[in-house]
Amino acid sequence: MKVGLIDVDSHNFPNLVLMKLSAWHKARGDEINLLSVATALQEEIFN
Repeated sequence: MKVGLIDVDSHNFPNLVLMKLSAWHKARGDEINLLSVATALQEEIFN
């Protein structure tokens, strides 16, 4: 399964909740795509 996680805060340090969700999904064999808000918007607009 493909999973997209979007970091809304975009600080200089990783979001702990997103890292835990990412680790859980990776353990299940899912494909993770971690994005910032700006990157997510660009991908939505240009794809």
